[in-house]
This record gives sequence, structure tokens and C-alpha cells, in this order.
Amino acid sequence: MSECIIARQPIFDVNLKIYGYELLFRRISNNNSADFDPEEATSSVLVNGMFVIGLEELTKGKPAF
Repeated sequence: MSECIIARQPIFDVNLKIYGYELLFRRISNNNSADFDPEEATSSVLVNGMFVIGLEELTKGKPAF
């Protein structure tokens, strides 16, 4: 599995309060190629988000998508 960064994008409610976060994959690479395996990206977000970083740390208790 390649090294990656997990980005989070806030999802707001109708009152512009943060409802939750969309977790996104960003690969660290010297190669500017956009080619990547989407299944690897998904597994990287899940593994790193839940087990390495911790979902609570990423979302502060808010839902993650």
C-alpha cells in the first residue's frame, strides 16, 4: 500500500454548522500521474482513518462519510 494523506471535507447542515466529514484519499507520490487503484484508495482511507489515526481524532465524534 502506498503512503497517503487523508483529507477531510466538512459537510454542513442548513444552519452552516459542521454535520460531519467526507474523508478523502490523497496519495503521496513524486509521480504526477493520476493513475491509482480506487480500491487501494478506499482501503487506505479506512485503514489509516480508523486504525492508524483514529476516527475520533479525525472527526471529533461527528459522522464520517
